[in-house]
This record gives sequence, C-alpha cells and structure tokens, in this order.
Amino acid sequence: KLEGTWRVQVTIRDCQTGEALQFPGNPFPALVTFARGGTLTSADSTLLRSAGHGVWRHTGGHTYSAVSEAFLFNLAGVRTGTQRLTQVIEIGDDPDEFKASVSAEILGRDGNLIQTACATSVGRRME
Repeated sequence: KLEGTWRVQVTIRDCQTGEALQFPGNPFPALVTFARGGTLTSADSTLLRSAGHGVWRHTGGHTYSAVSEAFLFNLAGVRTGTQRLTQVIEIGDDPDEFKASVSAEILGRDGNLIQTACATSVGRRME
C-alpha cells in the first residue's frame, strides 16, 4: 500500500537515453506523503519550487499513478510558472520501497508548455 510518507531520491534523466544528467544537485532528496483518500503533498531540496500538491490512485497490482503541481520561482522570488509531475509508481517485493518513472512539464505563467523533462525516483517508507 502506498499510503504514508516516503523519503525519495530523484534523478533527472535524459528523456531519450535514460542516462542521468550530470549537474550539481542531481540526484536530490524529496519527501512525499500519500494520504488516505488519494491526495499527496511533496517537498524537495530544490530552491526555486514550492511544495507540491496532487492526487494519486491505485492502478492495479503493485502499481500506482500520481499527478502533482508546484509553483516555480526565479531568484528574486517572482513566480515564473508551474511544474506538473506525472508519475508511475511501482512497489517492489519489499512493501517499504518503490521505484517510479516521472515525466515533468514546465508551464509558463500563462499555462503554456515551455519544457518537458524526465526523471526516476526511488522511495523508502518513513517509519
């Protein structure tokens, strides 16, 4: 079961090759809470992103899907847009661990798509 709070390690990847991108701060830690009833909240260690809020659902077996959004800011603290994450989450043989594939959309303040990105994450249930 996915409900609970998870410590997550996120790795930004090249969408074509799947290779981890090499830059300072990649991978990075995050916290995600999947609440009963299908809502989620998240926070990560990146500087220019608000907490994320979203929804999740069980899609069958050990697989779940989730969609969340967070606000993005520039260094002056001005909102520049929104980040929308879509995840496919799979709990493995250990019910306290998951792996996820993540697709990200960066939307401008007007809601138009600016950029897409890909990531993977691994989570360990917080106890």
